[in-house]
Amino acid sequence: MFGFPPGISTHYEDMTGLQNTFNLTEVSAGPHFFYYRKFLDQADTRRKLHLGKRVLTTFGKDKEQVFMSLAEDIPQSCSGELDDVLEAGYRVLLYSAQFDAVVPHTAVEALIQALDWSKRNGYKKANRKLWKVGGETVGYAKEVSNLTYAFVRNAGHMTPADAPEPCFDMIQRFTRGMSFAS
Repeated sequence: MFGFPPGISTHYEDMTGLQNTFNLTEVSAGPHFFYYRKFLDQADTRRKLHLGKRVLTTFGKDKEQVFMSLAEDIPQSCSGELDDVLEAGYRVLLYSAQFDAVVPHTAVEALIQALDWSKRNGYKKANRKLWKVGGETVGYAKEVSNLTYAFVRNAGHMTPADAPEPCFDMIQRFTRGMSFAS
């Protein structure tokens, strides 16, 4: 699993035989998972991100320390804040991916069902819509009031890397106020 030193197995690895928690269809991360490092090391990329001459070949080197520093915060719920955001009328997009073992679809659905939001019952009664891109079904969506929940097929935790076209379409639809059914 990512973030753990070699030789240390996790409960997930022991139970599934898989090391990659980001995508249930992959045993371990292939080289494509780390392509971003070369991208971040390009002079043009560093310039556009205003990073100066800092070389990023070791980007993520300290991730274990950062992860452990945040370990107590990660499992904390923010549903109260999400309730407030929804009640204030702000548009919210939540999504999950079919093969995500880190944040599974069932967990996102449970979060939505547990919200203290005045439109929650409307969400429970709403039908999910087929979501297509280029004629292909890429997922499903529920849209109720100012909440949109999209389920992305054939993707894992790193959804934009696994399903770039559906993710681009999802962001386009949400930011432009377009329905997933259209």
